[in-house]
Amino acid sequence: MSAPSCRFHRNFDTENRERNRRGVKLQERTAFLFPGQGAYVPGILDERANGFPRVRHVLAEVDQVAGEYGYGPVSPLLSDPSSPTTKSLASEQPDLTDLAIFATNAATNEILLGLGVKADVLAGHSFGELAALTSAGAMDVDSATRLVCERAATLRRTGPTETGMAAVSADARRVEHLVGFVDDPSIKVAVDNGPGQTVISGPRSALESLGEVARAAGAVVTPLHTAYAFHNPIMRNSSEEFTAATASLPISAPRQAVFSATLGRYLVSADDVRMLVDNHMVTPVRFYDGLLRLFRDGVRTFVEAGARKALTGIVRNSLPPLVTAVPVLPKRGATNDLERRLFPDEADGEGPEAPTFHNPPESTSVPAETPTRPEPLKAERAQPDTAASTPEPTPRADDAAPGVRTPPPESRETPDESEPAPESDSLLSRTRKIYAENLGFPEEMLTEDIDLEADLGTDSIKQVEIFGIAREHFGLPEPSTGLSPADASTLGEITSLLKSLGSRDTNEG
Repeated sequence: MSAPSCRFHRNFDTENRERNRRGVKLQERTAFLFPGQGAYVPGILDERANGFPRVRHVLAEVDQVAGEYGYGPVSPLLSDPSSPTTKSLASEQPDLTDLAIFATNAATNEILLGLGVKADVLAGHSFGELAALTSAGAMDVDSATRLVCERAATLRRTGPTETGMAAVSADARRVEHLVGFVDDPSIKVAVDNGPGQTVISGPRSALESLGEVARAAGAVVTPLHTAYAFHNPIMRNSSEEFTAATASLPISAPRQAVFSATLGRYLVSADDVRMLVDNHMVTPVRFYDGLLRLFRDGVRTFVEAGARKALTGIVRNSLPPLVTAVPVLPKRGATNDLERRLFPDEADGEGPEAPTFHNPPESTSVPAETPTRPEPLKAERAQPDTAASTPEPTPRADDAAPGVRTPPPESRETPDESEPAPESDSLLSRTRKIYAENLGFPEEMLTEDIDLEADLGTDSIKQVEIFGIAREHFGLPEPSTGLSPADASTLGEITSLLKSLGSRDTNEG
């Protein structure tokens, strides 16, 4: 049976879309976005996802190469919900984390192709650029998996210690000013995710200092689950070692248009691909600039081809409302309604003519005109999501992807006066009510053991935000250094953390 034409139900005038500087109407185009660090969810590929033959083939290739490098199979991490969490895997087996992210991205691309969905252009976010290159045919899955394994081996040998990354809920220009207050030139802006979020990297001590400055300025700072300061010159030694170790791996020119936010341009040759591979550890990622360029080039539909929905939130908070952004695997079980989200007009049989997915161009030619970067688009304050590391701003309520439930905005109902934290079941019940109000889910859905991120798609920064609301509600102190509310992923764990804060407050009093 032929796949349905993929289109989105959007209510805006298709005859009066924006035009480029020469007044020529832009053809609407589709981009696949591949997420990077942090885009791992245990058991994200359910039985239906594994039912696609090409998905099984990709996972088998990754498992085979991983085995040659001494790792166990990666596919069980993606099919078994009881597999290690993001935090535990990143801290105990970081090499497997990268393999799992790459495998998820590559498998998601095959799911989309299996449904007949194709892209005009591919782009990745940080580590996700490797999956974009693979999907574009610049390298095969075997070679790409070897790159991931060689990268991991290089970092184990030469990676700087006591370094990391953190997301700050402010634009890059403001964060640059905050960095100036910290007397450490090794701390850098690593990723520009748009008006509501910037990622910094550097020594952990410097990140802690900058975190204090940023919080004093009213920003939210969230440490990311990574042991290295990527997109920073302090990774130069590892970068050079990696280049030498992977010089013989086969790389070719992309067979499909690929835009690199790291290099800031389309990749059209094997030399372009090699330049990206060789410099990705030390070069900052201008993802916001990349989104603006894709938008100017006519991209109006962005499909997040990987786990979670970090990039979906960034798109919605960075580009005009007429853009459609859809995450393919925002949480476990997401394939159950995937067609409904990708083909909503075919599900309801009504609605105006909407933009369609187009087949990728035969050549990788790219638009000649590259407009200068405009002033940042006006956007409400973003609530980023971690990505994996890369955190995702909270989506606008009026710009939700079709079929995706969006929590009501700013539903932060807290009493005028704080209440003392109750005990046991009463504390769990009141905590459940706070989270239900702020997430937009019914209370009965929030069981004690449900995983807020893996099962409900709630990003870690949103979790930190709501935890702060609950903490203030009960009049409790902030957690001590080294203890992050994002590490408590179920209501049971959150309740235990609140209870421990209450005990600490009593002891200190």
